[in-house]
Amino acid sequence: MSGEYVCKKHFSESMIDELTIKFKENGNIVLKPYNYKGTYEIKGDSVMLEAKIFNPCMAFKIDDNRIHTECMLGSIEFVKK
Repeated sequence: MSGEYVCKKHFSESMIDELTIKFKENGNIVLKPYNYKGTYEIKGDSVMLEAKIFNPCMAFKIDDNRIHTECMLGSIEFVKK
């Protein structure tokens, strides 16, 4: 999972190509441009992200070099750089 993932699909179009998640090998994440910090945990074919912005956590399905989820507001997808 380590590396940087860029938002390619979001219910808020202003987030596309602007929002990124950096996954660190130690289980921490950093969301830019807001500089929110949090953690992640892989469970099967999903990654659980815990950070202030995710209230308090959100599950994303892992598919090769992308993660994606559906929420009440719509779809969100990140692709690894």
